[in-house]
Amino acid sequence: MSKSRILAAGLGVYCLGSLALSVALRVGGWIGEEHATTWTATASLVLALPVAVVLVWNLPRHPLTIVLAIYLGSQFTGMGLDNLLVAVANSGRLNVEAVTRLGNVLWVGSLPLLPLLMTVFPDGVPGGRWRRLFHAQVAAVAVLAVIAAVDNPDDGLQPIAAVLAGSCAAVLVATGTIAAGRLAVRAVRDREVRGQLAPAALAAGFIVSFYLVVAPLSLIFPRLSATTDPVIYPALVGVLPAAIGYAVVRHRLFGIDIVVTRLLVAAIASLVLATAYLGGVLGIAAALGVPRGSLPAMLLPAALVAFLLVPAYSRVRNALARAVYGDRGDPLTVLQTLGERLAKTAPDDVPDRIVRVVRDSLKLSWVALDVEHEGTFTRAAEAGVPVERIEIVSFDLTYAGEVPGRLIAQPRRGERSLGRLDRRLLRQVADQSGATVAAARFVRELTLSRERLVLGREEERARLRRELHDGLSPALAGISLALNAARRLLGSDSDAADALLSTAASEAGKSWVDVRRMLDGLRPPGLDELGLVGALEERGRALTRPGEFAVTVACDPLPPLSLAVETAAYRIAVEAMSNSARHAHARRCAVALSAGGMLHITVDDDGNGLPVHQAAGVGIESMRARAVDVGGQLRLGAVDGSGTRVVADLPLGTAP
Repeated sequence: MSKSRILAAGLGVYCLGSLALSVALRVGGWIGEEHATTWTATASLVLALPVAVVLVWNLPRHPLTIVLAIYLGSQFTGMGLDNLLVAVANSGRLNVEAVTRLGNVLWVGSLPLLPLLMTVFPDGVPGGRWRRLFHAQVAAVAVLAVIAAVDNPDDGLQPIAAVLAGSCAAVLVATGTIAAGRLAVRAVRDREVRGQLAPAALAAGFIVSFYLVVAPLSLIFPRLSATTDPVIYPALVGVLPAAIGYAVVRHRLFGIDIVVTRLLVAAIASLVLATAYLGGVLGIAAALGVPRGSLPAMLLPAALVAFLLVPAYSRVRNALARAVYGDRGDPLTVLQTLGERLAKTAPDDVPDRIVRVVRDSLKLSWVALDVEHEGTFTRAAEAGVPVERIEIVSFDLTYAGEVPGRLIAQPRRGERSLGRLDRRLLRQVADQSGATVAAARFVRELTLSRERLVLGREEERARLRRELHDGLSPALAGISLALNAARRLLGSDSDAADALLSTAASEAGKSWVDVRRMLDGLRPPGLDELGLVGALEERGRALTRPGEFAVTVACDPLPPLSLAVETAAYRIAVEAMSNSARHAHARRCAVALSAGGMLHITVDDDGNGLPVHQAAGVGIESMRARAVDVGGQLRLGAVDGSGTRVVADLPLGTAP
């Protein structure tokens, strides 16, 4: 075990032992209520003790750690020693005045260190001109400690010691005021650390206000001191350590790991419950007049307080579990929250909403969602920051036998793997989210398909308009003019009329060719006469080069197909065959068609395959768009490690 861990354990055991000793002396009737202020002051530091232990464990050399450890150690030692000596004095065996000097030194290790805490929080010993402030505080505390150790009212040095002590106190009040102002200014100016520094700045302001306002008034009005000491003194002792503890727990200051923070929160909660239990037992015992030192008589108050604290214990335990693990113990709440959020979410925002609900509900470090698109998964949303060297677990989202996506998660920071309850809940979330992700994908694809359909229709209209306007319309106008001119020349110049008629006939033939070409653009030639298989075989024969490239077409019996599906199937197969013939350097290409629940088209070749680091070309995007437009999908793959396979699944549709 390292020295820092030994010191941390020693500090915790020592302070708790001092507290336990005081409690035992009080319960045993060895001491009375003479030191109520000391009790409450030390109780205000119980919450800061785990923070000091964690800081000693992780940062034993940090100035804040050293000052805070001395501060708590002095306070707890002062309480335990004071109560022990009172108990011994009550037994008549010791004069309490014999250890007054030790008590004074311990006092120097508590309240006078508050200005030092203000100065070293959170960055340690300041640099530049602020370092002089720190040195002045250390010197003042050292002088106070020496005076407390050697001062003797009978040696004639009392006036000098009083002057020195007053001067040191003035230095500490002045430097504390400056340190508090420095904290406040930094908290206002620096937004990044405002959450860490604001509570400490408020606590420092409270302490300075006491020394500048309440303390002088207490000297003028002694009754005011008797009234305010039982309340203000404990607040002075514990408010700044509590603010520092808040910064460590809430903002993970100094890089304290989240697991340590959870243990810290659990320790604080346990100490709170233990303090409440002991305080309740002592209070009820005093109210019932239970004799001091009577153990059987103390059982009734102890049982009564335990009965009353059982509900509080359950609530605190559940609150801690929720703060650490989220709603892992309540799957119904997680699923209900997810359902309510998804009901109000647009389809495009579904992945983002799922990952955020899962991360926030389970306090996970990182959650992501991949959505399936044409056989590959792409990152659709993520929440949090992934942590290196920590397990990543994936859960498939299933719907209707398909996997529309997968949910990916990492455990909480400080955890190496997801627990059984986490995995089970994430599996339930994945099962419930599959239908929603699939529906969102269908909506997105339908929207894109509709947009492509509208765009394609408008482009087709624009193309037809251009061809009619630029080609057929001028040709028809020329034919009309030639015919009118020929009619006028029939009686006077037959040769000229014949030439004009020949020109008109030639233009009409060209226009007929243009019209046929436009009609072929609207529907592939040969489909109506030859059918889908015959048209593909005809196109395959046109692409075949004997000895270099051959195309084969195989087809199972097909049911009647709709015109849109038949056209899309032809265009996809022809584009795939053309790519094999022109770009793949293939020697063979095989086209296979079959029908089950859908029309299944497969085009294989033995060419060079698809480029690895090249985006899909116009031909591939065209095939993919045609498949999506009729409600199908297209997949690309490899054949025997080198060739290319194009697979299209199209709905059968309804024949006209």
